Amino acid sequence: MVHSSCILSLICVWFPLATACYSGRVSKENNSVPLLQDFKVKLSPGFIQLTWHCNITKSMEELQYNVDLQSGHLEELNVSRCSFEYDIHKSIEFIVHKGLSVELQVCSGSELLYIGKQLTYMPEGKNNSAAENFACVIYNVYIMNCSWTVGKEAPEDVQYSLVLWQKKKNIDCQQYRCDSFGRQVGCVFNHPNINYGSKVYVEVRGLSNQTSVQFFDKVYWPIKDGKGKCDKFIIFYCKH
Repeated sequence: MVHSSCILSLICVWFPLATACYSGRVSKENNSVPLLQDFKVKLSPGFIQLTWHCNITKSMEELQYNVDLQSGHLEELNVSRCSFEYDIHKSIEFIVHKGLSVELQVCSGSELLYIGKQLTYMPEGKNNSAAENFACVIYNVYIMNCSWTVGKEAPEDVQYSLVLWQKKKNIDCQQYRCDSFGRQVGCVFNHPNINYGSKVYVEVRGLSNQTSVQFFDKVYWPIKDGKGKCDKFIIFYCKH
């Protein structure tokens, strides 16, 4: 049986350490920590790009700068490079058309020195101009039919294009379907080269001569129809 004095000693040692770690994690500001200046985040289909000013000092190179993407995905930055690009196609983990939360952290060894405010960054483009109501259905494995609707606030001359990504391999639309205004609102793939056991990242980009158009992106798992009525009817269901 452990002696009560030993338990008391363990509590006395552990409690200050736990308190110090906790205090460091909730403290948002530390004026003595050099931060990245002019820090910017740009979101585009398939990519997250971070940039900052290249006034990097020797003391900054000795620290570790991390970014927490979407509250849980931590990436270490090489501050001397003045930029960082995350390729969504590699892991097919994020969707960013509705914004991305980014939090900057600074460490020295195992000690957390600084946690910045969690900020949400939005992609460029006119609000509500991105494609909406996206869906894909595969018939008898050989034909895949994808469709979407024009964004509520999209300019009249908007034109959308579709690309699917799976394991860093892109699948471009083969045959577009257009509405009465000539806008591309659907795509037909003949013999789509898709692995039904892994995730698919969808990009629908929009272009216009009037204004910049937001993009739509999504991560899907291709699975069989849940009703089980037809073994060869397959539909994309969203995992997130």
